[in-house]
Amino acid sequence: MNYKTCLFALLLCAASVAVAETKEYTVLGNQKIKAKAQDGMPLPAAKDGVTIQGAGFALGEGKLIWSFDFISRRAPTRVLVEDISGPSAIVLVEDSAPKREGSRWSGGAAPVELSRVGCPWLYEPGNTTKVFRFTVALKGKAEPVVIHQPAIYTAETKRQLQQMVR
Repeated sequence: MNYKTCLFALLLCAASVAVAETKEYTVLGNQKIKAKAQDGMPLPAAKDGVTIQGAGFALGEGKLIWSFDFISRRAPTRVLVEDISGPSAIVLVEDSAPKREGSRWSGGAAPVELSRVGCPWLYEPGNTTKVFRFTVALKGKAEPVVIHQPAIYTAETKRQLQQMVR
């Protein structure tokens, strides 16, 4: 199936951390995580040599495909990306044989219907905040790196996506 790619990357600008604030997000029902933000928008998360470059989605043929990428100095040996915005973690990408292009890893989730059933958050009022948990095992590192990357989808963005479905 061919997909028309319209990547909505929410992490396009690498703003200066000097003007960043720390923002708290609720995940997995009632747990709290902190992440850097600027002007209310999450900044790319980084930890132990892994920097998130993208946490967004592509659209095509009435489907939404979550898309993720990061750069790392070390080669990843396993990548797990989960949506932890709700009461339980939802696995979006599980890559047990990750391949990089240069220092960049990219992965996408299985397509979901762009509908009230497939993407209920799209029809919720107001802005929607998603938090993605990247668990990255790296060659030569005993413990995996765990990074939380928030992403905010504005009410206007959601309205435009709903119009595309009609």
